[in-house]
Amino acid sequence: MDLKVEDIAYNRSHTSYGYKIDFDVRYWLKWHNQYWSISLLLSALYIVFVFVGQKLMENRKPFNLRIHLSVWSGALAIFSILGAFKMVPEFISALSNEGLHGAICRSSYVHSAEQLFWHWLFVWSKLIEFGDTAFIILRRQKLSFLHVYHHALTLICVFCFFPATVGINRWTGTMNYFVHSVMYSYYSAKAMRINFPKFIPMFITSIQILQMFVGLFASSYALGSKLSNYHCNLTIGQALFVFA
Repeated sequence: MDLKVEDIAYNRSHTSYGYKIDFDVRYWLKWHNQYWSISLLLSALYIVFVFVGQKLMENRKPFNLRIHLSVWSGALAIFSILGAFKMVPEFISALSNEGLHGAICRSSYVHSAEQLFWHWLFVWSKLIEFGDTAFIILRRQKLSFLHVYHHALTLICVFCFFPATVGINRWTGTMNYFVHSVMYSYYSAKAMRINFPKFIPMFITSIQILQMFVGLFASSYALGSKLSNYHCNLTIGQALFVFA
């Protein structure tokens, strides 16, 4: 049986990193379930911003935002590190105690208010990361279609998947927190003109690619489970959406 919001253990207050957090789990799950389409509007506005921003910067000198970029990336790195420290242990625990199938197809993480809180922060961080694109445009750097496509689609994806409380959320959230903790730390240091050995950027590219393939594997496994009539709290449509 798939989880309903009312089935989720309700614990509004929890402590995270020594701070008491008042997070209304059920309210936000219901909010995202009702207003997930806001992500469509936000992604559309993001795409408009990209085109307008590039047009406005066509005949302008690039802004020198080196220090700003370092602070921006550093803040996202710290956030990602904090998220990784909270979600990686739960991910490992799920694999150890529930096996691969349970880690992909069951949503045991939803019984922890703290886990849901960090999943929720992960969702909204995708909106904040639109700022990465602003730095690229204002500095007149090359902006790839893949970058824009990834940012726009990811926001829609996480807005839809969070209220569904599917098991695959732990995979996307945990991997993304971990990869971004490394990636943004590198970007922050690089903006301050700190040089690194060549294998460092190669390593970052490798874990980004690995993240993509692990996500595809988890989605393929979930899809295969559904088609084979094994229980998996992910619809066929949701599994296919990950491949978009």
